[in-house]
Amino acid sequence: MGLCRVNVFQEKGQLTIAELSQKYSLPAEFLRQEIHARLGTVIHGELKNQYLTTAHFSRRVESIVRGVLTAACRPVAVSAIATEFNLPNDSVTNAAVQLIRLAQLQGRLQSGIFTPARFSTGQSDKVTSFYKANAFVPFSLAKDCGFSDAHGFLQKEFPEGIPLATVYVHPQLVAPLHANLQEAVAASSWADLSSLFPAALTPEDAHLLLLLAAEESASGRKGASPSTCKKPLPLVTFDDGVALSHGFLDIFCQAVAPFLAKKAAAEAEKSTAGAAAKHTEENSHNAGPASDDSDEEAEGRNRRRGKGARRGRGDDKKKKKSAAATSAPASGTVTLGDIEEACSSDASDENSLADLWTSLPPHVQQRLWETVQARLDAHYQRCVADSRRSLREQQRAKTERRAANFQEEFESIVLAVKGLEALGILDDAKHPLVVHLFKTSVGTLLDSLVEAAVAEATSEPPQVNTQNRRQCLEKAAQAGGDVENLLRACDVVQKRAGADLIDSLQGAAEDSHILLRVPDKRRVKQLVSSRRAAAQEALASSTSCDPAAVLHAALGLLLVQRTSPHGSIPFPKDFWAATTVWALLGNGAAGSGEFAGKSSLALADVQPLWLAVSGGEAGKARGEAAADAPGSETHRVMELEASKLLNVFAERNQKK
Repeated sequence: MGLCRVNVFQEKGQLTIAELSQKYSLPAEFLRQEIHARLGTVIHGELKNQYLTTAHFSRRVESIVRGVLTAACRPVAVSAIATEFNLPNDSVTNAAVQLIRLAQLQGRLQSGIFTPARFSTGQSDKVTSFYKANAFVPFSLAKDCGFSDAHGFLQKEFPEGIPLATVYVHPQLVAPLHANLQEAVAASSWADLSSLFPAALTPEDAHLLLLLAAEESASGRKGASPSTCKKPLPLVTFDDGVALSHGFLDIFCQAVAPFLAKKAAAEAEKSTAGAAAKHTEENSHNAGPASDDSDEEAEGRNRRRGKGARRGRGDDKKKKKSAAATSAPASGTVTLGDIEEACSSDASDENSLADLWTSLPPHVQQRLWETVQARLDAHYQRCVADSRRSLREQQRAKTERRAANFQEEFESIVLAVKGLEALGILDDAKHPLVVHLFKTSVGTLLDSLVEAAVAEATSEPPQVNTQNRRQCLEKAAQAGGDVENLLRACDVVQKRAGADLIDSLQGAAEDSHILLRVPDKRRVKQLVSSRRAAAQEALASSTSCDPAAVLHAALGLLLVQRTSPHGSIPFPKDFWAATTVWALLGNGAAGSGEFAGKSSLALADVQPLWLAVSGGEAGKARGEAAADAPGSETHRVMELEASKLLNVFAERNQKK
């Protein structure tokens, strides 16, 4: 049996312990011990692991492996050799490892694949030539060439290179990108670097490459990763190669700013008008049905309702206005259509926006819009807020000026009423001065108050006059406005009821949400003193060449002296007014003697001029057209008397 086993072993060249154990039904460990004891004597071979191999078989496997792998020009799988020559795979692998260790084979064995040295050199040369020719090499190419650790291989072979996401690039690929970016920053312009990108770059590679090129010292940093970049150039980059410098963005935003200001102003006016219309609509909805109370009950309710009630109603309306302003919707934003509209408008010739925008390629326009949209929106919102604030300030200033004008007109009316009352003619509805006061000063103030009330109620400022006051107030009442006091004031003005005039005007002003204050004694005295000084100045600045003007100024001074300190009555330069004032002064119907000693002019001083001027007017009434013409005897007399009056007035002022 031993001889048979030896013959079989020599014949096959290789046996396994398991094979012998199965064939002869002997324990494997027993066979191992027996074979090991007879090696070199009965059995000529070697025992490695589970294999018993003859020296001839080992030399045969070694020669086959040497021959095949020496002739190989590309990677060869050890398993393919074992299959082709019907050899055990382990024997082939062991033979290849032994030959490589003894330097009889040039190459490397990894994962059952033998790669010839000539093949590795060729693949390395392939990667190197690609890198040198294109200034970059994809990691996939290195892996396809057999370099599993492509990143490590490339960093070892090309230490100056820069790894990106999928490629390894040379710094010379970054240099032109960096130069273009520097030029764009210096010129406050933009750059499109897409033509400088290799076609094999992915969007992620392009992004990293732009980050690297945007670093100020990029050309001097070798082997640096984009993640370590510091002090980047002031610009915004995109994966498609578009780069926009901060200076270019500033220039564009400055070019758009005037159009945003116009749009914001229009939006502010629109929102203000919308708020006013909404307020009018709310007033119309809130207006209740007409009351069925009798006129007496309504009049009694009006008498019982004091200023506090009216003020409270005004406060409620103010609260509603405040709530409406708080709940106003936010304004819109800037759209790409706004930019295009601004470029196509006639106003675009006034700045560089059209030239700046239309010169950009469409894809650069899109990138620019994506970058500045939020910035323009924020600037637009600030412009809207500033425009609204400006409108509010203008409206506030306008309201204050209007209130000051109303107060000034009201104080003038109060002085006139007090003056008429001092002369005892306030209740004479047909007296020329009373008629003149109601027709001019009072009528003008009432028309302004009616216009303010109607404009607030309907958002449509009307043209108010004596004939349409009531129609305008009825329109305001239909829109929800409170016009009861205004209607009462219209009745007072129509009847020329001087005793009720002040209160009625104050009530009418409250309906228009305007406060008119009755001047106190100190204010009245101040106003009367101012009127007295103005009358003196008017007389002092008059010349004898215009006797009628001298007479009007003198009568005005006499009248303010007569009504001081109660009030002051304005009157026109018409001769009928001078006749009326002369009659009042001549009658001495009223007036205080408080300022008698302080009078700078007396009635007797004015009488000669009055007689001369009235004589000329009488001559004209008789049909003597040239009675007071310049150069006529009557006119010379009037000039002479006017000169005397002015001299007397000047002498008395000098003595004071």
